[in-house]
Amino acid sequence: LGQTRGLKGHEDLIDAMALVAASQPNVKCVIVGGPWIGAEQYFQSIVEYGETKLGDKIIFLGTRKDVPDLYPDFNVVVHPSHSENLGGAGESLLMEVPTIATNIGGFPDIVKPNVTGWLVPKQDPQALTIAILDALSDTERAHKMAQEGARQLKQSLDVRKTSKDVFDFYNKIRV
Repeated sequence: LGQTRGLKGHEDLIDAMALVAASQPNVKCVIVGGPWIGAEQYFQSIVEYGETKLGDKIIFLGTRKDVPDLYPDFNVVVHPSHSENLGGAGESLLMEVPTIATNIGGFPDIVKPNVTGWLVPKQDPQALTIAILDALSDTERAHKMAQEGARQLKQSLDVRKTSKDVFDFYNKIRV
């Protein structure tokens, strides 16, 4: 209630990309995903906002079933959510794409600053801008962090390891 911006942070990303585009005129912002049932009007407002701020520098792909196939074409993936679990950050890291996320929910568990990606405060387009420009300016470093993110995520989410950890925990607390 009383929210003026959506929980996924689209507006924050659009604001940040307007700043990025000022110094990187060839950059494009690609938004993947479409509206949930009942959110069509909000989605349309995001499209209009993006086109007003970015013109032809923003592309809305809508709902896709081939998202993993898109990742190799992205230089960086941004998850500007205001509320999230591991979300798409896990997916982009597993695909070894440089990842920027907000410092909320489960993101900090997998996106570790200067190790596996960039974390920024939620609702902070300026911080997003800085992170995006950093990722774009040093692509070799960005890809090394993404590879480390994939390595760490595969290790921490390995079902053999996690099931053993849970089993050990239950044995430890068992009376």
